[in-house]
Amino acid sequence: MIPDGFAPFVPRVAIVRSRAQTATVEPDTSVEEVLPGPDATDRDAVAEFRDEVARSCDETQVAASVRERAIKIAGEACARALREAIARNRLFVARFVDDAIEAAGPGSSRTVRLSPIDAAACQGRLGTSVVADEGVAPGEVVVETEHGKITATVDQRALLLVRAVADS
Repeated sequence: MIPDGFAPFVPRVAIVRSRAQTATVEPDTSVEEVLPGPDATDRDAVAEFRDEVARSCDETQVAASVRERAIKIAGEACARALREAIARNRLFVARFVDDAIEAAGPGSSRTVRLSPIDAAACQGRLGTSVVADEGVAPGEVVVETEHGKITATVDQRALLLVRAVADS
């Protein structure tokens, strides 16, 4: 309902943006006379835009993307917390070694490579030979077996922990 005394405002000059042209408008001209309806190319462009928006707004895709980003951010935070725990107590790395040895499987001879500071803290506390390796970062564990080697970084471990919680 239009209130009494309301007259729709039509500017004297209207710019039609899609066609980059100007039109002079008389005071009693309707908007429909000034702005022509969409032609076939405009309709095609609008339809293409709607399809693109619909694809980018697929709830399943958006939810999966947001979930992955959240897991990544939580993994980074968890890695920071693990590094802090390792810095306060180097024996925390011994737990990482136990998990890596378990992943290597039973019965194979093993050598564990740790950073020199972690190796000094864990020497004698593990039931396997420990080698101090300058190329291994603090908190990183490398288990060498006859079948290959297993490497576990703090970042990988943190991401696995976060994924396990997210999937449960």
